[in-house]
Amino acid sequence: TGNFTVQLTDVSSGVTDTTDDIEVTEAAEGSAEFADSTVTQQRGDIVELTVNVTSVEDAGVKIGSESSGFLINGTVTDENDDDQVTIRLNNVNFNTVANSNDTAIFVEETPDNVLAASNYNLRVLPTTDDTTPDNADDPGDVQTGSLVIEERFTENFRTHVAPGAQFGSLDFNDDDTVDVEDIQTGIQDDLITQRNQVAAGDVLIHQVVASGLDGFVNPDTVDP
Repeated sequence: TGNFTVQLTDVSSGVTDTTDDIEVTEAAEGSAEFADSTVTQQRGDIVELTVNVTSVEDAGVKIGSESSGFLINGTVTDENDDDQVTIRLNNVNFNTVANSNDTAIFVEETPDNVLAASNYNLRVLPTTDDTTPDNADDPGDVQTGSLVIEERFTENFRTHVAPGAQFGSLDFNDDDTVDVEDIQTGIQDDLITQRNQVAAGDVLIHQVVASGLDGFVNPDTVDP
């Protein structure tokens, strides 16, 4: 780094010219940080963490700590050059993927069954090698955050009954199956009724309004 001049000579004429001072500086160092310093989710659901990156593609990410009973380390890569990577962490089976064609590779070190309700440290560091948030040459490069896992809740549980003889005709969206969308339409149109008793041959439908289920019903943690 510093100020330099460049002298140019025409070999045929011998004429020499010198440029003005040229300032040479170090290339800007990359940075990585969490888009939200605090992320909150319920037990059993899928956590979304967005890492913003500048002048780098890769960042090392650490979630949790040994003392908290949960720790995973990994690397995320901004493959589509939009300067961010969103990580989806299933806190049931700890499957971790990245959205939008980006990549995330994580290693479970101290997983638990289902992530307990607590606060967990988040650390991220821009990296182009095997540097991690724990062995960074400059600790000031490490950005921090918090993952808050709250207890899940069940708001409501209802049972509905659909006439067995007519259940196949409830395919309102014509996709050759009676799915959740069809059942919701049937409830709205009073073709499916809320009852706690079911006759032989009819179809019993359970409706659960609750948090903390996404990680169980979406074990692959893919973006819906």
